[in-house]
Amino acid sequence: MDRFNLFWGWASGALASGRAARRRGACFVLDRACPHVDIQQALVRTECERLGVRFQAEPSWFRARQIAEYEEADIIVLPSHYSQRSFPQELQSRIIVAPLFGRVPPPQPTARSNSPVRPFTFGMVGGQPLRKGFLYLLQAWERLQLPSACLLLRTDAHLNRFPALRDLLQRLRNVKIVGYLDNMSDFYRQCDAFVLPTLDDGFGMVLLEAMAHGVPTIATTHCGAAELFTPNEDLLVVPPQDADALATAMQQLHGSVDLRARLRTHALRTLQQIEGAGSYALYSQALDRILKTLKDRKN
Repeated sequence: MDRFNLFWGWASGALASGRAARRRGACFVLDRACPHVDIQQALVRTECERLGVRFQAEPSWFRARQIAEYEEADIIVLPSHYSQRSFPQELQSRIIVAPLFGRVPPPQPTARSNSPVRPFTFGMVGGQPLRKGFLYLLQAWERLQLPSACLLLRTDAHLNRFPALRDLLQRLRNVKIVGYLDNMSDFYRQCDAFVLPTLDDGFGMVLLEAMAHGVPTIATTHCGAAELFTPNEDLLVVPPQDADALATAMQQLHGSVDLRARLRTHALRTLQQIEGAGSYALYSQALDRILKTLKDRKN
């Protein structure tokens, strides 16, 4: 197709096509789910040091291609203001934030047993140990020393390959790693509280999934999805890489039935309000802004 007005390309693989589209007079929209490559690489380098593994930088040609994409694009689409803040000032005018809020499980809070033999259960879902904050969650768990509680980690990552995580797991009690599940609802129904200690989530759909199951949640300021909700009303929000703050928030949820009930109720209400505007409404509104921006530039 030689005649089109807009080319939408996915970050790290769209440079050549984006340039070709611009030569044909089309606008190049670059879609990136994560923060700026340099910010993300700096974060991974720090985590490698703390987890006890060697940092392996991306090839210089790969970084150069990503930087060139940023510079070439007419518009850069990002899923959150967290990702937006990682980009330099000279690119800010090209950025449009398009939250990835689409269809989440319909609100289905589950009544949880109050049996004294059932331990209070925290849950966490994550993949990449260098970006999802496992270290700080396990450090927080060690600080808490809750004999009547357990921590479920839903992950396929090989945590024992990271010396710092391996050492923590060897000495911590009541931590269980959960493998693949056919139905994630089975996991959320086991949880009394959900923790997302992420260091880098452009969005973080699992936060919405936990909320939709009526699970009170904790997230970090580096979780894009948390921006859609009000701290201390819909969820608790803590800084990333801060085990002490994470432990304090977890202690608050563990110790207060009223707090858990309030967060659960408010989060479900906010989810329903966003869903009430129509699935993908937030993303659709961002697309409207993109089209208006391109029209204004053309005129």
